[in-house]
Amino acid sequence: LTDDPVAAFQPPPASPESLVTLHLAVLVSQVQEHRARRAQLDYELARAHFDLADDRDSARACALACLEAAVSLRPDHVSTRILLGRVQVGLGQPAQACQTLEPVLAQYPDHESASLGYGLALFLAGRRGHALECFRRLAESVPDSWRAWNSIADITPREPERLLALQASLRVLLDLCDRSAPEPRHLIACVDAYLNCRDAQSARRFALRHRAAFQDPCRAQDAIA
Repeated sequence: LTDDPVAAFQPPPASPESLVTLHLAVLVSQVQEHRARRAQLDYELARAHFDLADDRDSARACALACLEAAVSLRPDHVSTRILLGRVQVGLGQPAQACQTLEPVLAQYPDHESASLGYGLALFLAGRRGHALECFRRLAESVPDSWRAWNSIADITPREPERLLALQASLRVLLDLCDRSAPEPRHLIACVDAYLNCRDAQSARRFALRHRAAFQDPCRAQDAIA
C-alpha cells in the first residue's frame, strides 16, 4: 500500500498488443482523412475542368479522370456521382452515367439532380419510355421540380402531354416566383416558360413586374422588348 492516493490509482502499463492496436487505429484514421482530402481535391479539380469545358472533350476527359478517382475513394459522395454522371453524358456515355447515378437514387429516390441526370441518360441510351417514367415520378414526388416538367415536354412524343407539361412547369414557376424572395434563376425560367407557352405578352408583363429582382438586367430587358 502507498500513502500517495494518486499513485494508488495509476493504470497498469499498456501491453505491447494494446499499443499496436492503438497505433493501427491511428494509422487507419490518418489514411481515411487522407483519402477524404484526396477525394475532395479530385472533385474540386474536376469541377474546375467541367466549368471550363464547354464543348472541349479534352477538358471533359480530364474531369472524368478526376471524378472516377474521387468516386473510387469516396463512393458514397452524392455530389461527385452527380457531376460524374453529367460528364459521362457530355462525353456520350449514357450507359455509364446510368450506372453512376443508380446508387444515388437507390438511397435517395427523390433526389432532383440525380433523377434529372438519370432520366437524360436513359433517353440518350434509347430508353425514352423509362426516361419519361423517371421524369413523371420526379414531377409527382417533388412538387417544386419545374425542370421535371420541362424534361417531360422535351422528350414526350405526344403533343398533348408536351403542352400540359409546359403549362405545369409554368404553374410551378409562378408559385416559386410569388414567394417573398424569388430566386433570379426562377424569374428567368418563368419568362422562358411563358415564351414556351407562346405567351409573349405575359412574359413581358412578368418581366416588367419583377425587373428589379433580375440579376441580369439585360435578360429582363430582352423579355420586355
